[in-house]
Amino acid sequence: SMLYLLCRYRLEEDGAYESAGYLYRTLDGYIASMHPDKFDDAAKEGGWPVIEVELGNLRRKIARASANHTESRWKTRYGEAFEGNLYHYFPTDEIEPNVPLSSAFKIYVYPVEEYPILQTLTRGAAYCKENQWGLEVHLHDWFLACPCRTDDPAEADFFFIPHYTACHLNVNTFTEQESTKMFEELVSQMPMVKRSGGRDHVMAFGAGFGVDGPFWTWRDYIPGAIFLMTETELWNPYANKTEASFSTFKDIVVPGRMSIRDAIATTKVAGPVTD
Repeated sequence: SMLYLLCRYRLEEDGAYESAGYLYRTLDGYIASMHPDKFDDAAKEGGWPVIEVELGNLRRKIARASANHTESRWKTRYGEAFEGNLYHYFPTDEIEPNVPLSSAFKIYVYPVEEYPILQTLTRGAAYCKENQWGLEVHLHDWFLACPCRTDDPAEADFFFIPHYTACHLNVNTFTEQESTKMFEELVSQMPMVKRSGGRDHVMAFGAGFGVDGPFWTWRDYIPGAIFLMTETELWNPYANKTEASFSTFKDIVVPGRMSIRDAIATTKVAGPVTD
């Protein structure tokens, strides 16, 4: 609770997102060990005065505040400077020659605070951020902190719909049927989906069941959306599905999230590149 309050103070009173982010990383490590429902149960029993939705709101505020940050006088106790956004990227960084990140494209991230269903689908960012499933959390954080983000949907080239269903379905927070119903209601509430039939909407799916697990009826609601996926094959348990949810025409294969520990362990057992 003290770390949460210190983070808020540094962000909201001092305007130092760097300090807030530095403190939040410690807080993130503590809350990652507990499912968000368990966390809220403990709060109800008088364990602490903070609930999960408040932690999620703060996490997103810090990411958003970092988006166009370029200079900072703030340093850690070890003298380390923290410049750029949360990922140490700058608006002027080029994604290709003469194309800076800030003007390469504009993406609108649907605000969790404005959609009650998104609040359910994005619970427990700290808990869900590890292993392959964490891709969904980290891409949400990335786009919030990106200089390419816009808060004006009218000027957006793309729209990002956040969710952490890879995590929540695998740990049985809710069922596939419940997840599908939430997505159906959510997409129906998004007016910008109707503008292009969802062709400019981006969603990340970090589990083996692809899109068909969390959103059975996506072909009826948002067939043209761009999916960022870690596994692209047809998921065998769905007997009524004859085509994989991944399309080489519109979707993108991305690596799942790996921890530094996992990456180091992988290099130790990897064979020579020549093999």
